[in-house]
Amino acid sequence: MTRLLLEKVVPYEHKSLTLKKAGECLGILGKIWNLSEHSSAAAATTTTNPNVFPLNELCDKESECKLMDMEGYVDDYQYLHMEAKDMCLTDVTILPKYFVWLLSVDLSGNLLTNETSCPVTKLPNIVALKLNRNNFNDPYMPPMKHLQYLGLNNNRIKSLHRIYHPNLETLDLNYNHVRDVDPRDCWKLPKLTQLELRGNLLQTTEGIQYQSLVNLYLAQNKITELRGFEILINLERLHLRENPLSDLTGFTKSNVKLKYLNVRKCEIGNVEEFKKLSVLAGLKELVIKGNVFNAEPGEEAQSDENNENESENEEQDGGRRGAEEEQEVEEEEGKSKRKNKGNKTENDDDYGVGDGDKTNEESDMEEEEMENRLKILSYLPHLHRIDKRIVTETERQMMREMIEDEEEEEE
Repeated sequence: MTRLLLEKVVPYEHKSLTLKKAGECLGILGKIWNLSEHSSAAAATTTTNPNVFPLNELCDKESECKLMDMEGYVDDYQYLHMEAKDMCLTDVTILPKYFVWLLSVDLSGNLLTNETSCPVTKLPNIVALKLNRNNFNDPYMPPMKHLQYLGLNNNRIKSLHRIYHPNLETLDLNYNHVRDVDPRDCWKLPKLTQLELRGNLLQTTEGIQYQSLVNLYLAQNKITELRGFEILINLERLHLRENPLSDLTGFTKSNVKLKYLNVRKCEIGNVEEFKKLSVLAGLKELVIKGNVFNAEPGEEAQSDENNENESENEEQDGGRRGAEEEQEVEEEEGKSKRKNKGNKTENDDDYGVGDGDKTNEESDMEEEEMENRLKILSYLPHLHRIDKRIVTETERQMMREMIEDEEEEEE
């Protein structure tokens, strides 16, 4: 093969195989692969053999095309990224032979199994591998020493057993059939910082003992109890959205780094349950919307199924918040002051009521929401956000007054 072939299929300056181009290139190389398995005599009769790709169709320099030199020509290009999604692929044996320099490969939406995907593990430099939406029922692959990202979402995997990649940092097993995590497997992933297990069948967090974890996504499981968090000393973000969780017992003072907790649309029935989070000294953001104690009438459950990028979006959003938070606080306080000037009564000032367009029911709901916010803030005074709203200085003052009133009543 000469450079002419690859230049025709994929421009060199892109250094990346897109979906369409990857399909063309894999198709051509697949035919070449068949040719390399035939004798020179078979090569001379390629026009009568439909399984062999005629050499004169490769380029206009047939005499210079040497099959033995083919790998060298491809190596000269050193493609770094390949995307071949939704192509019904069942065989990728050609990848380690002709694309040895690949760093990232996306083979999502194909028909690969544990056995047929093995050639990918022979890529010596692979760093990121996506095998989402294939036919995996077992996550086992030979250890890949450079692999940092592994995507296996939307398969039929039942456990994390036999996943052993010493430098893996992110593991995506969303929407599989995982029922539990064996703590004896955790030592195999010593550098894991992000674990995504949305939409599985977990009933407890017990067993998730990856001490290096920073981000843990467990939305849409069947979790009813929180256990094992004393091990997760580096955890910063925890998503427990849409679980049948009613008890927040389980956190410890060792979770001092936890900054973000999402328990939206769980089954927490009493706002006092949040007192149990007082051990989380570093907690800054808490998402509570849609629980039993604050569910809105007619609120429809929203599925994360169409939002697989939730973790990425929220990470980006979280990164922006640090730089913008002070400005947002000032804006919120400014709005609050302007709003209070136009309200008629002191109570209306406190709860944002007084808008003539609001019904009594809406006003009552706003008042109850504010009361819940103030109670939670009294338990967790270090919070910066509750749901999407920043905690303002006005709210902090109202919280202090509420505590003083309660103390006076007790006396």
